[in-house]
Parts: sequence; C-alpha cells; structure tokens
Amino acid sequence: MSKSVNKQLLEKGIEAITMAIEIYNKPLVKYRTETVTILVINAWENCLKSLILKNGWAKVYNYKTGESKPFEDCIANVKSNLGKKFSDSWVDSLDVLYKHRCNVIHYHRSLDVID
Repeated sequence: MSKSVNKQLLEKGIEAITMAIEIYNKPLVKYRTETVTILVINAWENCLKSLILKNGWAKVYNYKTGESKPFEDCIANVKSNLGKKFSDSWVDSLDVLYKHRCNVIHYHRSLDVID
C-alpha cells in the first residue's frame, strides 16, 4: 500500500533537514551555506504542506495548473490555523531564510548573515 502524500512530504522534509545538517557540518564544502539554505527551506515547505494536508486546511497542489502552493502561502495558512502556536518569531525567521534562498537561486548575494 502506498504512503499518503502528507507522510511522503513529511519524510522528504526530514530527509532535507538531515542533509542540510550533514552539509553544514562539512566546512570544506564550497557553496555550503547556500546549499543549506535551499535545503532548509525545502524541508520547511514539505513539512508545512504535510501539516496542511494532514489537517485538511487547504489543497497544496493544483492539478489543473500543475502548481503547488507557494511557500509564503503555506506559512500564512499554518499561522492562521495554529495561531500563537506558530509564533511570529518563527514566521519572521522563515521569511529571512526564504528571502536568502530566493537570492541564492535567482541572484547570488552574500549569505554572511546566516553564517
């Protein structure tokens, strides 16, 4: 029997954060901080989507357009459903990481603030 989508997303999220930790602990790896940032956001996105699906709060994938729910929308959805359990400091931290991730992917800029 196949696993549910939310369990698959959760497993992918756990694997992504595990890989991020492994890469971060290798100081000689070039592009380390950028890779870790990408993996951390990927981990969070998968875990947030898993939580959204598990609780039936929203759809995370539109089969008509072939697009998934954007990361920022996932944060907003979880925040609106969990309220204070998903603190503003978590939201602010994820926003900083996401902006750096976007800089890495779309335009290279220094990530000294994360190091």
